Amino acid sequence: MYQQYKDNRLHQSIAMDTPLLVDVAWLRDHMADPGLRIVDCAWHMPATKRSGKEEHSKEHISGAVFFDLDECRDKNAQFGEQILPNVADFEKYVGSLGISDSDHVVLYDNNDMVGMFSAPRAWFTFQVFGHRKLSILDGGLPEWKRQGQEVTAQATDVVKATYKGKYKPEMVVSYGDVQKNLETKEKVYVDARPGPRFQGQAPEPVPGIKSGHVTDAVNIPFVKLLQSDPKLFKTKPELEEVFKTHGIDFSKPIILSCGTGLTACHVLLAARLCGFTDIPIFDGAWVEWFQRASQDQMVDVPEN
Repeated sequence: MYQQYKDNRLHQSIAMDTPLLVDVAWLRDHMADPGLRIVDCAWHMPATKRSGKEEHSKEHISGAVFFDLDECRDKNAQFGEQILPNVADFEKYVGSLGISDSDHVVLYDNNDMVGMFSAPRAWFTFQVFGHRKLSILDGGLPEWKRQGQEVTAQATDVVKATYKGKYKPEMVVSYGDVQKNLETKEKVYVDARPGPRFQGQAPEPVPGIKSGHVTDAVNIPFVKLLQSDPKLFKTKPELEEVFKTHGIDFSKPIILSCGTGLTACHVLLAARLCGFTDIPIFDGAWVEWFQRASQDQMVDVPEN
């Protein structure tokens, strides 16, 4: 079993011998391990006009391949923005990157504002299709560079691999599930968007979608789970305090959501770091809810 960090930041993933978060020193020392695959999954909001794929071609951690969240999704989905692909498409895409289902995948992104933005979404996606050996580089590429580690523009040679996935439906809830929960109130609905969007005071980044939130939702903005300097995930005691402050009791079932299904994965990661599993995500998120639900099932939606 891997040696724990001195501040107890090394938490176990689904595969009990695999760290959920790894730091820069760990990745530096394990880069040459057989079966280790480094994956850059950088994705940026359209308004930033940044391209993770283009930036990967200019600088990335040596040996990394690029996992494109815009490619590995259901492009024919009627609602939602980052809806999961089907298992066959996931297998084909990930195999084309030279990744097999037995590899230890270490994910990172390059968001210099928060440190980790899209990596948790990629982590969630791999989990949904049954991948067991998964880690996230805490702080991503910004932390890697801050600690003086080298980057490269040299493309990584890839040999296509065979990937066998197994879809885990218990990790995802549907629009119908959320509708049912409004009636039964069995589960706490947690929304990870920034407060102003949740409260209808700031616009949504997706055209045609107004801000606001699902009735009875609890807001835990994903940035509250991250440290500001250095830009790392908060420790377990700090995360537990965030959940406590927001009235989250994990003895009651929870549904996670956000705007498009991306930052809800930060809350899932935080819950996992605190030792809680079996928490699903509403993949259609606010985008689907806004397009399908009735007005009385939404709160704080601007009139204009």
